[in-house]
Amino acid sequence: MQESEEIPVNGKIDLGTRRLIVCHVENATTFYAYLESQKNFIEDIKIECKEECEGLERLKANPGLEQMVGVFSSLDKCWYRGKVEQLDQGKAKNLLRVRMIDIGWNSLFRSEDLCQLPDKLMLRKVLCEKYKMADLKPKGRADGYTAEDRQRGGEWLKRTIDDRVVISSCHKQVNYAGGIMADCMVRDINLNKAALKQGHAILIPSIMGNFQPKKNSAGNQNHMHFRGSQFHTQLQNSASFGNTNGTGSLDLDYTSYNGNSSFRGKGKNGSVGQQRPLLGQLDGKTSEVKKLEKKIHEDKKTISELKKTTNLDAGIKDISKLLDKVNQARGNDQDKEAKGNFILTGLAGVAEVIEESCYVAERFLMGIKAVETAARRVAEEEKMSVQDSLKLASIQSKSDLHRCINAYLELYNDQTVEDELSRVDSQLTAMNPNIPPGGKALSVKAEDITRENLLDVAEKVKNWIEESVTREAALSANSKKEVESLCRSFDQLSKGLLDKQNGNLKAEVPRSLDAQLGSTRQALQAELVGRTGGKLATAKKGKGKGTSNDMLVLKSAWKALTALKDQFELARRKSVEYENMLTTLEPLMS
Repeated sequence: MQESEEIPVNGKIDLGTRRLIVCHVENATTFYAYLESQKNFIEDIKIECKEECEGLERLKANPGLEQMVGVFSSLDKCWYRGKVEQLDQGKAKNLLRVRMIDIGWNSLFRSEDLCQLPDKLMLRKVLCEKYKMADLKPKGRADGYTAEDRQRGGEWLKRTIDDRVVISSCHKQVNYAGGIMADCMVRDINLNKAALKQGHAILIPSIMGNFQPKKNSAGNQNHMHFRGSQFHTQLQNSASFGNTNGTGSLDLDYTSYNGNSSFRGKGKNGSVGQQRPLLGQLDGKTSEVKKLEKKIHEDKKTISELKKTTNLDAGIKDISKLLDKVNQARGNDQDKEAKGNFILTGLAGVAEVIEESCYVAERFLMGIKAVETAARRVAEEEKMSVQDSLKLASIQSKSDLHRCINAYLELYNDQTVEDELSRVDSQLTAMNPNIPPGGKALSVKAEDITRENLLDVAEKVKNWIEESVTREAALSANSKKEVESLCRSFDQLSKGLLDKQNGNLKAEVPRSLDAQLGSTRQALQAELVGRTGGKLATAKKGKGKGTSNDMLVLKSAWKALTALKDQFELARRKSVEYENMLTTLEPLMS
């Protein structure tokens, strides 16, 4: 694939939108893929590998680290181009780990399964590339995830993609060779959000992710960049997930700058060591040393520039750039799509907010229920007689209450609640003018409204949008709503700061601008992908005035969002209340 000629902006090189055919899933956030236009390459290269390698003599000695080899796989009786990743594997230390560069999976082989790769195949370009979901990393051992858990995450992603085209907004990070960063969509599913919501990934904002840490998170292991990919279901089933045990599929992501590994040999203790300079090269500066010095100088300048740039600066630049692309994709007459449809304006983006926020709220509600149940048990026992056995029972119940409160306070995160409240409030603000006063109040307690109730409303909202307006109209309405919400947040920031400067200590300042920027960015990317990456729905007549059924959907959405808002505010109040309860309980537990 051709490298982008664009100049890096804030450590990133924009690669635009790509339609991808996935050939191997590594884990819940990482996969190998081809451009849709290159999907036939995998079969062509397999045929060519068989023709060139089948009659060659097998290797009698182990190849070197990173050496390109021909590989015969007994799993499907096919020949592949491979790259040696590890030596001395297996119990007997007689196996090699080799990655199939045209597919992405890796496995253990004997040297007898390999041959010297012919020059013709060496010169063939590698079209398969590695992709990672932007700002995410799969959960690992440090997050309490076992190898089996990671395998389940990979299987989830494979099922979700299900041989469909993945439409991705892609960028590269400077000096990072672990793959292309991507915001991925399959139909109307945002895979990045879905991986996070399913619990298979954690968020790692990558504003400084393009600079190598002093110590690799994988334990100082030398990592290499591998390209390769396309859907090959048989191989995925047999090999893609067969190497996720203790000896299996390694996430070889980090390299030296620009992926140019300077590690070639293997140390006495089995670790990969850096190649020593030849005698005489230390006195004068070789061309390699001069290149390295130049690179270090350039990197220092880049770091210096980045230090002058805040996350907010970067976010605003991204939004501005996306707005330019989206406006170009919309064309000249932007208002023709469901013009005046206040129902669409109110419902755009609501289903996604409900679906994602209800899972977060449910965890808090479960924690609250556990604490309240334990607190009632303590209260009931304190009202009973003071027999010794009951005193002991009361001590046990207080211990249970203490544990439940600690568990809730560990779960609770104030910034998460602020971010979710900001998203929900943004939707309610846009919807508010069209909801009659009598339709705003909830008829039941917010904490009694379940995740299933909320998801049912989200499904009705999605069905209404699919049946009533074009896909492009829905995407455009959501983008415009998010941009307007972001602008309101900046207005509130300006007003709040000025009020504080003038002595109003109670003035409120938005605390979720990062979340709002991210939400706006995702909405614009979704619209851009929808307009440039796939077929849009056939035209439907936009409804200028809401029918009675339309208004019912709008009111249901309002009540669902109001319930979510109340649930998050309850979670925040309970965190303060439980902190005070814990202060009272702790002396009794000592």
